[in-house]
Parts: sequence; C-alpha cells; structure tokens
Amino acid sequence: MHWAIFVLSLFASYAQANIIDLTDATYDSTINDNSFVIVNFVKPNCEQCDAFAQEYERIASSMVKAGKHFVVARIDCGKNFKTARKEKIGSMPTVKLFINGNPFEYEGDMKARSILEFIDKKTRPPSLQLLSEEAIEAVKELEGLRCIYAISDTKDLGAYMKSALRISEYTFYHASLELVKKVFPEVKGNNVMVLKNFDERVLIYSGEMGDKFEDFLSTHRTPIIEDSTAVFMQLISGEARSKGALLFVNPDDETTASIEEAYTKVATHFRGRTLIFSVFKTNDTTAWKVADFIGTKKESVPLFAIVEMVGKFYQYRHTGPITEKSMKAFIEDWQSGKVERYRASQPVPEDNTGPLYKAVGKTFNSLVHNNDDDVLLLAYSTSAKELKKAKRVFYYLAKELIENKKLKFVEVDTSLNDIDEYMLSPSAIAMLYPGKNKEKSVRYEGEMIVKDLAKFIQEYASHPVTIPESVFTVKDEVVEQEYEKKLSSDKMKSDL
Repeated sequence: MHWAIFVLSLFASYAQANIIDLTDATYDSTINDNSFVIVNFVKPNCEQCDAFAQEYERIASSMVKAGKHFVVARIDCGKNFKTARKEKIGSMPTVKLFINGNPFEYEGDMKARSILEFIDKKTRPPSLQLLSEEAIEAVKELEGLRCIYAISDTKDLGAYMKSALRISEYTFYHASLELVKKVFPEVKGNNVMVLKNFDERVLIYSGEMGDKFEDFLSTHRTPIIEDSTAVFMQLISGEARSKGALLFVNPDDETTASIEEAYTKVATHFRGRTLIFSVFKTNDTTAWKVADFIGTKKESVPLFAIVEMVGKFYQYRHTGPITEKSMKAFIEDWQSGKVERYRASQPVPEDNTGPLYKAVGKTFNSLVHNNDDDVLLLAYSTSAKELKKAKRVFYYLAKELIENKKLKFVEVDTSLNDIDEYMLSPSAIAMLYPGKNKEKSVRYEGEMIVKDLAKFIQEYASHPVTIPESVFTVKDEVVEQEYEKKLSSDKMKSDL
C-alpha cells in the first residue's frame, strides 16, 4: 500500500498497535539494528504526553495496517536519563525518526496525520526517476523548488541522493542526460537543473556534490528580495538568518526606482551570507505597520538599515546618499564591527521639571542612574496593556509625594527610545532604583493601585519617604480626575 493511502485512511478502523518500550540498555541496539525506527520520548505526569498517546497508537496501528517494516517505540525519559541526555531531549513528547541510525526530529503539530506525512516524506525514495521527456516537462511546470540531476554516469548519484534525503525544501528528480537535454539543451553531464518560481527561474549547478551543492541550494531557496511581512516573522523568530539589510522607501519619491535597482544588486552580491533583504514601502499599510514596530518612521525615508532582534529590534543606520557602493561598504563595515548601533530617542523635553519626569534615550541615564535619588520608573511601550491606568497612578503619586526631595518619578516610552535594559513589553513595568545602590533595582509585581505602589516605595526606597495618609484612602475617581487635569494642562501648553 502506498503511504498516501494509509495517511488518508488514518482514522478508519486500524489493527492492534505494537509499541515497544525501550530502556537505556536496549535503546542503541534497537536504533542500530533496524532500518526504520520511530521513537516517542515521554516522561511521567506529563499531560501533553498523555494527550499524545492515542495519536501515537494511531501511528503504530497505521504502520501495521500498511505492512511497513518499522519499529515503533517509546522511552520513558524519567527513568532513562542516559538516553534523554544523549538525544538532548528538552520538551516532551518529542518524536524522532531514525533511518539506518540517522536521526530526524519531527517539529510539527502532534497529530498522527502530520507525523505520518513527515515519515512518508523522509522514507520514500529521496529522488524520483523521470523516464520520459513529458515527465521532465511536467516537472518544469510544477510549483516549488525542484532539482533534476542529468546523469551521464552514476559516480555522484549516491551523493546527490544523500543531499536529497537531508534537504526538505526541494523536491528531487533524476533522469538520463539524453532525456534532460531534450528539455534543457544547455545542460551537461552530471549537471543539476535547479528550478524555481522566482528570480532566476532556471539555474544550472555544475560543481561538486556534497556540502557545496547543499550550500548552493540553501543560497537559492528564497527570493533575493523577500516579502516584508515574512521577513519580520524571521527576524522575531531568532532563526539563523535573523538579521535584515532592509530598505525603507516612499514609492512616490523620484529617487526610489534608482535606489531599489542599486539595492537589488547589493542583495544579489551578498546573497547567502545570513542577511535577509526586503523593501518596506510607505504606501503598503501592512508592511509599514511592521516598519513602525521595528522603529522606522515615514519621515526618515529613504533609509537603508541593518536590523536584528536582540530582545528588541536594534538598528544600524546608513547615512549619506544611498548607492550600490555605499550600501556594500556599509554592510562590510557592519560585518567588521565598525558600525555603531543607532539609538532611537525622542527629542529632549524643554520643560521637564516634574512632578513626573519624562526620560528619553539621550537623558535616561542622567535621570535614572547617574544620581543618588530613589527613582521610581514607569517603562512602557505605546501598546502596553492598561497603560492609561498606570500613568494615572504614577502621576498621582508623583504629585502627592513631591515634597520628598530624594524621590523622583520618571516615565519612558521604550517603543520610541532605545533603552538597553528595557525590551518591548506587553505590559507597563514599574521599577524602583534605590539611590544608595542603583544596581539593586526592584520590580513592582502588584496591581497598579495607588496605596499598593505607595507601600512598595516605603519598603524599598533607600531614603526616608513621607507619605500622606490620604494616599492610602484615595478613590479611583479622584486619581482619574487629577490625571485628566494634567492632560488638559499639557494640551493648553502645546496649543500655546
């Protein structure tokens, strides 16, 4: 029976599963003595493991029904520490497939159907033989990444098959040189035709098999200029290619076309060197939401910058005219560690006399660290949950405790200011920096309530703090009214 048939019939009635329980003593011999072994790594008192157990039974039963010669096994990592350490098992359940002793870890959803499809892909022939010109024409018209090996002799066919087994992004085929030449006259013996649906649609690889071939395929598996939203997901995921050399432009600017042309040449030059290239355009609403989150504003375009995710987005900004030569030089300088990180900062406030001080990137250290005051800091991003409530409480306390000359209330917007110790957070963060030992800062973990935050200040401030009794009995509506008065006063000042 073909794999696809038993995958589709997965949830039909199935034969009795035969799952072998392995131990440290039997694990290695089972893996080494069998061509195909699938292992479920579990631990006691694990809800996820228990929930997956029935799915794994279905996998085992489908193997039996399909007549596949697989060993289906599980191992209790709570009792077999040696094997768990050897296989570097973290979260459980973990499923691994072993083919002639070579491990392939499954990383998808823990559903039987998905795991069977994974097994199917890994255990079917790594490369399919094409026996006619029509078959090659059909492969040429397919979607996705494809390779066709034009065989003039079989000396490198084994190495090609090994690469096909290791690489999941491409579908691999092979055919005689004579057949391939009928569709691709330019091909030579033992060349590989690499077919894509983007950039160069047809490439010919004529080098050695093995690592060089696999590096070539890796380099060409994605477009030279990638989709901006997909790039954002790669950046925040922390993948190996998690640094972007990004271009931000206004399509209506007359210089944009020439800048984009130069950028494409730069992207082609640095292709395959861990950098992702993508263009963010101001008229693309979705893309610009991403650009704004990264920390790029429309008024700063055209902009070329290298962006990486280090808890929050760090930018290295190119300055001066954007040309092919200048962008190449900038990337090379960045790779050599010669480019300093761009630190975003709002303008320094002209009136910043309290009672609630506003810190920006340029003034954060002087307001928070470089003094001997007790500093209560409110750090937030503009999208933080319950931000308005936190701001109301902070302002009220700052106003009521203004007579404490060694206590300072400070706020900072971390989405507009680069502050190393604060990453973008879904919630507002309150921290107290004791004046006598700034390194021993304390985070407030309670709800944003005036009396509770006041008690927190009393407990952790390094200088004496006088707090009026009214602070501990104030009503929420009074706190809200005081903050609304502040907002009205701020608006009047800005109107002037």
